[in-house]
Amino acid sequence: MNTSLSYRAGDPFAEHLLTVLQDLAGASAKVLEAGAAGDDATTRAGIDQIRQLRAVLQDIGLDTKQQVDKAPASTQAAIGQHLATIQQSELFIAAWCGRYDGIQTQAQLTLTAEGRHAMIDKMIPATWHWGHDIVTFTDSVDVALIKTAIDRGQKRIVVFCDAAPADDQKLANVCYLLDKKDAYGFFQSMDYGEPKRLVCFDGLSPEDDTSLKAKNTKYAEFQTDFTLAFKNHNVNKNTIRFFSNRWLMQGLDNLPAIAEHATFSRLKEKFINTPLVIISPGPSLDKNIHLLKQLKGKALLMAPAQSAMALCRAGVIPDAIVVADPADFIYMLDGFPVEQVETLLLGVACHPSFYERFKGKIVTFNVNAGIDNWISGIFDDTTHVGSGGSVATAIFTMGLYLHCNPIMLVGQDLALTDGKQYCSNSADGNMSVKLNPEGDAFIYDNVTPGFELLFEDAGTNSANHRDKALTLPGYYGGTVLTKPDYAMFHAEFENHAEIENAQSHPIRLLNCTEGGAYIKGFEHIPLAEAIADINASPGAVSDIANRFKAAQADVDVAGRRKLLAARLQQAKASLEKSYLLAVRCAKVATQVQKAKVKVSALTKAESDLSRAIDGSAFIALVDQVEINHAIQIGMRAKTIQQSLAASRVLYTLVMREVPNILPKVNAALMKLNQAYAH
Repeated sequence: MNTSLSYRAGDPFAEHLLTVLQDLAGASAKVLEAGAAGDDATTRAGIDQIRQLRAVLQDIGLDTKQQVDKAPASTQAAIGQHLATIQQSELFIAAWCGRYDGIQTQAQLTLTAEGRHAMIDKMIPATWHWGHDIVTFTDSVDVALIKTAIDRGQKRIVVFCDAAPADDQKLANVCYLLDKKDAYGFFQSMDYGEPKRLVCFDGLSPEDDTSLKAKNTKYAEFQTDFTLAFKNHNVNKNTIRFFSNRWLMQGLDNLPAIAEHATFSRLKEKFINTPLVIISPGPSLDKNIHLLKQLKGKALLMAPAQSAMALCRAGVIPDAIVVADPADFIYMLDGFPVEQVETLLLGVACHPSFYERFKGKIVTFNVNAGIDNWISGIFDDTTHVGSGGSVATAIFTMGLYLHCNPIMLVGQDLALTDGKQYCSNSADGNMSVKLNPEGDAFIYDNVTPGFELLFEDAGTNSANHRDKALTLPGYYGGTVLTKPDYAMFHAEFENHAEIENAQSHPIRLLNCTEGGAYIKGFEHIPLAEAIADINASPGAVSDIANRFKAAQADVDVAGRRKLLAARLQQAKASLEKSYLLAVRCAKVATQVQKAKVKVSALTKAESDLSRAIDGSAFIALVDQVEINHAIQIGMRAKTIQQSLAASRVLYTLVMREVPNILPKVNAALMKLNQAYAH
């Protein structure tokens, strides 16, 4: 029976899936043949190829797999035969990779080249991308094992070090990390290719070696920290990927308003050693919200929009309200006297409703460097705050940047306390949260229409949404219930605290929540005690209002508008050119397929298109995943038809997205022209 896959429904992603399955089945058959012949080298190479192909297969979306389900019966039969071969090889591969289990120890295997390869065989999972995924070692591991991983094609290798190695001891393209700060820095500086899998090879010394117990403990903690940094990185990247199109479109809408307002960097050096109080809307805020009046004029009071109504009802007006999220939750400020607030700090891609309603009081900031830099870069100011997934952590990093001291947390429960997510008088204070009958997830009830929209943004609703129930150490001991995103924010606070406390003159960090989760690295004291400390400090009274006014004054609006107009005109021209070139490329590709013109003609047209896309800076931000998939298809193309199919994905993307982006650019230019006219 012919097992070739000949389905051609016009969907290059579906064709790509079929090709990957065919290659995977072919590699599986070769592995079985080599294994039966006792050819370990060929077997190993084949298994490594299968790992890579499985990683490619995992990246293919569900929509594509559903498209393949519509293939003709002959193709479905071929798919079934290929899957049978793949499944048959899986049992052999699992046994082959574990063939030394219980026979030789790690120490014994490390002594020979074959043994080191066997260790790599065992530690690398069945699905693995040799270029993107990460392997970590400790510096106690024999360097020959690390070299073996490199020889196998592993690109991203991290070594946890007890002390910095000498330059002549370092291997090329291997990252040597000393602490948690290095771990987070590794992910922040990561280039193309998102890692989806992580293997930590411990290589720890035997526990009975008492002289190395402390070192083992340090390595184990480092592995935990690195794994957490890896998870947080992926969560943040997935968030950016999910919202990238919205951030792009909203950022374009906001550009004329951004040109008229100050950027966050203008606040630098204006609040050095000023106490900062971050007022979050957790349930524990009910306990001490009445005390915050005493800090007005003595500390910088900053709060997310979620806290605004609770503060207003308690007679407290914060100095600044901060919004970082792209969602439309302006309902949280309905009825709030915004005119009494000194400023609204808005992320550049926040919902346009905030920019429209609070014009004149805005300071903008860059939340997501990869997405927002194209906006703030227009004005030559890419100061990156970063949110860590939460507006509270964004405010915290603002405080570190501004060198406020101390930085105090209030209402930062990071937990679901007494069936509540928010304090009583907040906009969503009547919403209740309870455990499901199984006790492993939270159910939401009495949700406001505004909060329901937030669920819809995530593709769900309050009736069906379930947050996994987790625990964190409690403020007063024991544990408290929390959900996954809160646990991630908790880790971000602890990470920043550890880094700050390692400084020679660290900022004092206080958790005055009086409930919720315990946050390592913070002093946990009652709010009343912290207020007494501030009152006892010399120069406690701070002229907060004038500091904000100084930052907002003398903004070169005319100059910023001029910069923006020039950049938008450039983008407009590039977008229009990109569209015309994409249409041309599609036509030339058809002619190449019919052998009417040479491939060189298409190569030149594609080169022109690539330059035009670079000039706009927008198209690549719309759907990076789809672009990456197209690149994968092109790299794996075996025929001119497959190569052309990959190229068509890019042409189609340009022709689909330019009509969506260009009206936003034109609207921004029109607003600028109207502003000039007045």
